[in-house]
Amino acid sequence: MMKNHFRMMLASLLLLTVSTVAFAQQKISGTVVDLSGQPVIGASVMIPGTTTGVVTDLDGKYSISVPAGTNLTVSCIGYVDQNFTVTAGKNVYDFKLSDDAEMLEETVVIGYGTVKVKDLTGSVAAVGSKDLELPVANVSQALQGKMAGVVVTPSTGPGGGATIRVRGNKSINTSNEPLVLVDGFPGSLSSVPADQIKSINVLKDAAATAIYGSRGASGVILVTTKNAIEGQTNVSYSGYVQIKDSSTEIYDVLEPLDYLKFTLGYARDYNNINYVNMLKYFGIGSDYGNHYNDYAKMSSHNWHRDLLKTGITHNHNLTISNGTARNRTLFSLNYTYDDGTVINSWYR
Repeated sequence: MMKNHFRMMLASLLLLTVSTVAFAQQKISGTVVDLSGQPVIGASVMIPGTTTGVVTDLDGKYSISVPAGTNLTVSCIGYVDQNFTVTAGKNVYDFKLSDDAEMLEETVVIGYGTVKVKDLTGSVAAVGSKDLELPVANVSQALQGKMAGVVVTPSTGPGGGATIRVRGNKSINTSNEPLVLVDGFPGSLSSVPADQIKSINVLKDAAATAIYGSRGASGVILVTTKNAIEGQTNVSYSGYVQIKDSSTEIYDVLEPLDYLKFTLGYARDYNNINYVNMLKYFGIGSDYGNHYNDYAKMSSHNWHRDLLKTGITHNHNLTISNGTARNRTLFSLNYTYDDGTVINSWYR
Protein backbone atom coordinates (compact mmCIF):
# COMPACT_ATOMS: atom_id res chain seq x y z
CA MET A 1 0.00 0.00 0.00
CA MET A 2 2.83 2.37 0.92
CA LYS A 3 4.68 1.39 -2.27
CA ASN A 4 1.69 2.30 -4.47
CA HIS A 5 1.27 5.58 -2.62
CA PHE A 6 4.95 6.40 -3.19
CA ARG A 7 4.62 5.61 -6.92
CA MET A 8 1.61 7.94 -7.24
CA MET A 9 3.49 10.76 -5.51
CA LEU A 10 6.51 10.22 -7.78
CA ALA A 11 4.32 10.22 -10.91
CA SER A 12 2.57 13.45 -9.81
CA LEU A 13 5.93 15.11 -9.13
CA LEU A 14 7.24 14.05 -12.55
CA LEU A 15 4.11 15.36 -14.29
CA LEU A 16 4.40 18.67 -12.47
CA THR A 17 8.06 18.96 -13.50
CA VAL A 18 7.27 18.23 -17.17
CA SER A 19 4.40 20.75 -17.17
CA THR A 20 6.62 23.42 -15.63
CA VAL A 21 9.30 22.90 -18.29
CA ALA A 22 6.76 22.86 -21.15
CA PHE A 23 5.23 26.19 -20.18
CA ALA A 24 8.43 27.93 -19.08
CA GLN A 25 8.74 31.36 -20.65
CA GLN A 26 11.82 32.03 -22.75
CA LYS A 27 12.84 35.63 -23.38
CA ILE A 28 14.01 36.27 -26.93
CA SER A 29 15.20 39.46 -28.60
CA GLY A 30 16.66 40.67 -31.85
CA THR A 31 16.76 43.33 -34.54
CA VAL A 32 14.65 43.76 -37.68
CA VAL A 33 16.29 45.58 -40.63
CA ASP A 34 15.60 45.99 -44.35
CA LEU A 35 17.81 44.84 -47.21
CA SER A 36 19.95 47.98 -46.90
CA GLY A 37 20.56 47.37 -43.21
CA GLN A 38 18.34 50.19 -41.99
CA PRO A 39 16.17 49.41 -38.92
CA VAL A 40 12.50 48.71 -39.62
CA ILE A 41 10.51 50.78 -37.12
CA GLY A 42 7.10 49.51 -36.04
CA ALA A 43 7.46 45.97 -37.37
CA SER A 44 5.30 43.52 -35.41
CA VAL A 45 6.48 40.23 -33.92
CA MET A 46 3.23 38.37 -33.25
CA ILE A 47 1.84 34.93 -32.51
CA PRO A 48 -0.30 34.23 -35.63
CA GLY A 49 -4.03 34.40 -35.05
CA THR A 50 -3.70 36.23 -31.71
CA THR A 51 -3.12 39.74 -30.39
CA THR A 52 -0.03 38.66 -28.45
CA GLY A 53 3.13 40.32 -29.67
CA VAL A 54 5.39 43.37 -29.67
CA VAL A 55 6.60 46.02 -32.13
CA THR A 56 10.13 47.13 -32.90
CA ASP A 57 11.46 50.39 -31.49
CA LEU A 58 13.32 53.25 -33.22
CA ASP A 59 16.39 51.03 -33.59
CA GLY A 60 14.40 48.10 -34.99
CA LYS A 61 14.88 46.10 -31.78
CA TYR A 62 12.31 43.92 -30.04
CA SER A 63 12.01 41.68 -26.98
CA ILE A 64 9.30 39.16 -26.07
CA SER A 65 8.82 36.25 -23.65
CA VAL A 66 7.16 33.11 -25.05
CA PRO A 67 7.40 29.34 -24.44
CA ALA A 68 9.85 27.32 -26.54
CA GLY A 69 8.21 25.92 -29.67
CA THR A 70 6.01 28.98 -30.20
CA ASN A 71 5.49 30.06 -33.82
CA LEU A 72 5.96 33.78 -34.46
CA THR A 73 5.54 36.04 -37.50
CA VAL A 74 7.55 39.17 -38.28
CA SER A 75 5.55 41.56 -40.46
CA CYS A 76 5.43 45.17 -41.57
CA ILE A 77 3.49 47.00 -44.28
CA GLY A 78 5.49 47.00 -47.52
CA TYR A 79 7.64 44.00 -46.56
CA VAL A 80 7.34 40.24 -46.98
CA ASP A 81 6.36 38.42 -43.77
CA GLN A 82 8.80 36.00 -42.14
CA ASN A 83 7.78 33.10 -39.89
CA PHE A 84 9.99 31.37 -37.32
CA THR A 85 9.75 28.99 -34.37
CA VAL A 86 11.36 29.65 -30.99
CA THR A 87 13.98 27.00 -30.19
CA ALA A 88 14.84 26.12 -26.61
CA GLY A 89 18.16 27.69 -25.62
CA LYS A 90 18.31 30.16 -28.50
CA ASN A 91 17.53 33.71 -27.37
CA VAL A 92 18.57 35.98 -30.28
CA TYR A 93 16.67 36.13 -33.59
CA ASP A 94 17.61 38.80 -36.14
CA PHE A 95 15.68 39.37 -39.37
CA LYS A 96 16.25 41.10 -42.69
CA LEU A 97 12.94 41.90 -44.43
CA SER A 98 12.69 42.17 -48.19
CA ASP A 99 10.35 44.57 -49.99
CA ASP A 100 6.93 43.30 -50.96
CA ALA A 101 7.19 44.06 -54.68
CA GLU A 102 3.59 43.04 -55.35
CA MET A 103 2.23 45.48 -52.77
CA LEU A 104 4.49 48.31 -53.95
CA GLU A 105 3.25 47.84 -57.52
CA GLU A 106 -0.37 48.31 -56.48
CA THR A 107 -1.96 51.58 -57.55
CA VAL A 108 -4.17 53.90 -55.52
CA VAL A 109 -6.39 56.79 -56.58
CA ILE A 110 -5.12 60.14 -55.30
CA GLY A 111 -7.69 62.54 -56.73
CA TYR A 112 -5.98 63.63 -59.93
CA GLY A 113 -5.12 60.19 -61.25
CA THR A 114 -3.52 56.98 -59.99
CA VAL A 115 -0.06 56.32 -58.64
CA LYS A 116 1.91 53.30 -57.45
CA VAL A 117 2.23 52.84 -53.70
CA LYS A 118 6.03 53.00 -53.86
CA ASP A 119 5.83 56.46 -55.51
CA LEU A 120 3.22 57.80 -53.08
CA THR A 121 4.17 60.81 -50.96
CA GLY A 122 0.79 61.77 -49.48
CA SER A 123 -1.11 59.98 -46.74
CA VAL A 124 -3.63 57.64 -48.37
CA ALA A 125 -5.55 54.67 -46.97
CA ALA A 126 -6.85 52.06 -49.42
CA VAL A 127 -9.40 49.25 -49.16
CA GLY A 128 -9.99 46.71 -51.93
CA SER A 129 -13.16 44.92 -52.95
CA LYS A 130 -12.23 41.75 -51.02
CA ASP A 131 -12.22 43.71 -47.75
CA LEU A 132 -15.77 44.90 -48.45
CA GLU A 133 -17.29 41.43 -48.89
CA LEU A 134 -19.23 41.61 -45.65
CA PRO A 135 -22.99 41.17 -45.03
CA VAL A 136 -23.79 44.83 -44.33
CA ALA A 137 -26.61 46.97 -45.69
CA ASN A 138 -24.38 50.05 -45.89
CA VAL A 139 -20.82 49.83 -47.18
CA SER A 140 -19.62 52.39 -44.63
CA GLN A 141 -20.10 49.75 -41.91
CA ALA A 142 -17.61 47.48 -43.68
CA LEU A 143 -14.86 50.10 -43.33
CA GLN A 144 -14.70 49.77 -39.56
CA GLY A 145 -11.17 48.93 -38.43
CA LYS A 146 -9.86 48.70 -42.00
CA MET A 147 -7.87 51.95 -42.30
CA ALA A 148 -5.44 53.67 -39.96
CA GLY A 149 -6.46 57.21 -39.06
CA VAL A 150 -10.04 56.64 -40.20
CA VAL A 151 -12.51 56.15 -37.33
CA VAL A 152 -15.81 54.53 -38.29
CA THR A 153 -18.62 54.53 -35.72
CA PRO A 154 -21.55 52.40 -36.89
CA SER A 155 -25.14 53.41 -36.19
CA THR A 156 -27.43 51.27 -34.06
CA GLY A 157 -30.44 51.23 -36.39
CA PRO A 158 -30.98 48.82 -39.29
CA GLY A 159 -29.54 49.91 -42.62
CA GLY A 160 -28.04 53.00 -41.11
CA GLY A 161 -24.76 54.42 -42.25
CA ALA A 162 -21.78 55.09 -40.06
CA THR A 163 -20.12 58.23 -38.80
CA ILE A 164 -16.72 58.55 -40.47
CA ARG A 165 -14.00 60.81 -39.15
CA VAL A 166 -10.64 61.17 -40.90
CA ARG A 167 -8.03 61.92 -38.24
CA GLY A 168 -10.63 63.22 -35.78
CA ASN A 169 -12.88 66.27 -35.69
CA LYS A 170 -11.36 69.42 -37.11
CA SER A 171 -14.10 71.99 -36.48
CA ILE A 172 -16.76 72.76 -33.87
CA ASN A 173 -18.79 75.03 -36.17
CA THR A 174 -18.84 73.27 -39.54
CA SER A 175 -19.40 69.68 -40.64
CA ASN A 176 -16.65 67.16 -40.01
CA GLU A 177 -18.00 64.75 -42.62
CA PRO A 178 -15.44 63.82 -45.30
CA LEU A 179 -16.15 64.56 -48.96
CA VAL A 180 -17.34 61.40 -50.77
CA LEU A 181 -16.75 61.11 -54.52
CA VAL A 182 -18.12 58.16 -56.49
CA ASP A 183 -16.20 57.84 -59.77
CA GLY A 184 -15.36 61.53 -59.51
CA PHE A 185 -18.87 62.79 -58.74
CA PRO A 186 -20.16 63.86 -55.30
CA GLY A 187 -22.23 61.10 -53.71
CA SER A 188 -22.54 58.95 -50.61
CA LEU A 189 -21.40 55.51 -49.52
CA SER A 190 -25.00 54.42 -48.98
CA SER A 191 -25.81 54.92 -52.67
CA VAL A 192 -23.40 52.24 -53.92
CA PRO A 193 -23.75 48.51 -53.11
CA ALA A 194 -20.57 46.93 -51.78
CA ASP A 195 -20.81 44.39 -54.61
CA GLN A 196 -20.18 47.16 -57.17
CA ILE A 197 -17.15 48.79 -55.49
CA LYS A 198 -13.69 48.10 -56.87
CA SER A 199 -11.75 50.10 -54.30
CA ILE A 200 -12.04 52.88 -51.72
CA ASN A 201 -9.20 55.33 -51.17
CA VAL A 202 -9.12 57.96 -48.44
CA LEU A 203 -7.00 61.10 -48.74
CA LYS A 204 -6.04 61.96 -45.18
CA ASP A 205 -3.54 64.82 -45.37
CA ALA A 206 -3.80 68.53 -46.14
CA ALA A 207 -2.78 67.94 -49.77
CA ALA A 208 -6.43 67.05 -50.46
CA THR A 209 -7.40 70.70 -50.02
CA ALA A 210 -5.11 71.64 -52.94
CA ILE A 211 -7.40 69.59 -55.21
CA TYR A 212 -10.82 69.93 -53.62
CA GLY A 213 -10.50 73.16 -51.65
CA SER A 214 -12.21 73.61 -48.30
CA ARG A 215 -14.58 70.70 -49.03
CA GLY A 216 -11.63 68.35 -48.63
CA ALA A 217 -10.55 69.75 -45.25
CA SER A 218 -12.09 66.81 -43.39
CA GLY A 219 -10.66 64.23 -45.76
CA VAL A 220 -11.80 62.85 -49.11
CA ILE A 221 -13.20 59.38 -49.76
CA LEU A 222 -12.73 58.28 -53.36
CA VAL A 223 -14.96 55.38 -54.43
CA THR A 224 -14.10 53.56 -57.66
CA THR A 225 -16.78 51.25 -59.02
CA LYS A 226 -16.34 48.23 -61.25
CA ASN A 227 -16.43 48.65 -65.02
CA ALA A 228 -17.51 46.45 -67.89
CA ILE A 229 -14.74 44.47 -69.60
CA GLU A 230 -14.17 45.01 -73.32
CA GLY A 231 -15.31 42.10 -75.47
CA GLN A 232 -17.20 40.35 -72.69
CA THR A 233 -20.80 40.10 -71.58
CA ASN A 234 -21.09 39.13 -67.94
CA VAL A 235 -24.13 38.34 -65.83
CA SER A 236 -23.51 37.96 -62.11
CA TYR A 237 -25.62 37.56 -59.01
CA SER A 238 -24.66 37.77 -55.37
CA GLY A 239 -26.72 37.80 -52.22
CA TYR A 240 -26.90 36.82 -48.60
CA VAL A 241 -29.38 36.06 -45.84
CA GLN A 242 -28.52 37.18 -42.33
CA ILE A 243 -30.22 36.22 -39.06
CA LYS A 244 -29.68 38.58 -36.13
CA ASP A 245 -30.43 37.09 -32.74
CA SER A 246 -31.27 39.55 -29.97
CA SER A 247 -31.31 37.04 -27.10
CA THR A 248 -27.77 37.97 -26.04
CA GLU A 249 -28.87 41.61 -25.61
CA ILE A 250 -31.68 40.81 -23.17
CA TYR A 251 -30.84 41.37 -19.51
CA ASP A 252 -32.29 39.21 -16.76
CA VAL A 253 -34.57 41.03 -14.31
CA LEU A 254 -35.05 40.48 -10.60
CA GLU A 255 -37.98 38.51 -9.26
CA PRO A 256 -40.35 40.62 -7.08
CA LEU A 257 -39.03 39.10 -3.83
CA ASP A 258 -35.39 39.63 -4.89
CA TYR A 259 -36.17 43.23 -5.82
CA LEU A 260 -37.81 43.74 -2.43
CA LYS A 261 -34.77 42.37 -0.58
CA PHE A 262 -32.41 44.53 -2.61
CA THR A 263 -34.44 47.69 -2.01
CA LEU A 264 -34.87 47.09 1.70
CA GLY A 265 -31.18 46.28 2.12
CA TYR A 266 -30.17 49.48 0.36
CA ALA A 267 -32.64 51.52 2.42
CA ARG A 268 -31.38 50.01 5.69
CA ASP A 269 -27.78 50.85 4.82
CA TYR A 270 -28.77 54.40 3.88
CA ASN A 271 -30.52 55.37 7.12
CA ASN A 272 -33.20 54.11 9.50
CA ILE A 273 -35.81 56.68 8.46
CA ASN A 274 -35.58 55.62 4.83
CA TYR A 275 -35.78 51.96 5.88
CA VAL A 276 -39.00 52.53 7.85
CA ASN A 277 -40.51 54.40 4.91
CA MET A 278 -39.73 51.47 2.59
CA LEU A 279 -41.32 48.99 5.03
CA LYS A 280 -44.45 51.11 5.02
CA TYR A 281 -44.40 51.50 1.22
CA PHE A 282 -44.10 47.75 0.54
CA GLY A 283 -46.35 46.69 3.44
CA ILE A 284 -43.72 44.71 5.32
CA GLY A 285 -44.00 43.95 9.04
CA SER A 286 -46.92 43.58 11.43
CA ASP A 287 -47.50 47.32 11.51
CA TYR A 288 -47.96 47.52 7.73
CA GLY A 289 -49.86 44.35 6.78
CA ASN A 290 -47.29 41.50 6.70
CA HIS A 291 -47.24 41.25 2.89
CA TYR A 292 -43.72 39.78 2.66
CA ASN A 293 -44.88 36.31 1.55
CA ASP A 294 -47.16 37.84 -1.08
CA TYR A 295 -44.12 39.03 -3.05
CA ALA A 296 -42.80 35.46 -3.24
CA LYS A 297 -45.96 34.42 -5.09
CA MET A 298 -45.75 37.20 -7.68
CA SER A 299 -44.28 36.69 -11.16
CA SER A 300 -42.12 39.21 -12.98
CA HIS A 301 -42.34 40.40 -16.58
CA ASN A 302 -39.30 41.35 -18.66
CA TRP A 303 -40.43 44.34 -20.74
CA HIS A 304 -37.01 44.44 -22.39
CA ARG A 305 -37.79 41.10 -24.02
CA ASP A 306 -41.00 42.54 -25.51
CA LEU A 307 -39.01 45.24 -27.32
CA LEU A 308 -36.54 42.91 -29.05
CA LYS A 309 -36.98 40.24 -31.68
CA THR A 310 -34.96 38.13 -34.12
CA GLY A 311 -34.29 40.04 -37.34
CA ILE A 312 -33.83 38.51 -40.80
CA THR A 313 -31.94 40.52 -43.42
CA HIS A 314 -31.52 39.64 -47.08
CA ASN A 315 -29.60 41.35 -49.86
CA HIS A 316 -29.61 40.69 -53.63
CA ASN A 317 -27.34 42.09 -56.36
CA LEU A 318 -27.83 41.46 -60.10
CA THR A 319 -25.30 42.87 -62.56
CA ILE A 320 -25.22 42.72 -66.35
CA SER A 321 -22.23 44.25 -68.13
CA ASN A 322 -21.09 44.45 -71.75
CA GLY A 323 -18.07 46.11 -73.30
CA THR A 324 -17.02 46.98 -76.84
CA ALA A 325 -14.17 48.99 -78.29
CA ARG A 326 -16.32 52.14 -78.36
CA ASN A 327 -18.59 51.89 -75.34
CA ARG A 328 -19.18 49.96 -72.18
CA THR A 329 -22.48 49.35 -70.43
CA LEU A 330 -23.17 48.14 -66.91
CA PHE A 331 -26.64 47.58 -65.46
CA SER A 332 -26.93 46.88 -61.74
CA LEU A 333 -29.97 46.14 -59.61
CA ASN A 334 -29.74 45.94 -55.83
CA TYR A 335 -32.42 45.10 -53.28
CA THR A 336 -31.85 45.16 -49.53
CA TYR A 337 -34.24 44.51 -46.68
CA ASP A 338 -32.70 44.95 -43.23
CA ASP A 339 -35.00 43.86 -40.40
CA GLY A 340 -33.90 45.31 -37.07
CA THR A 341 -33.84 43.52 -33.74
CA VAL A 342 -36.06 46.20 -32.18
CA ILE A 343 -39.80 45.94 -32.96
CA ASN A 344 -41.02 48.22 -35.77
CA SER A 345 -37.46 48.95 -36.95
CA TRP A 346 -36.48 48.08 -40.51
CA TYR A 347 -34.71 49.43 -43.57
CA ARG A 348 -35.57 48.79 -47.23
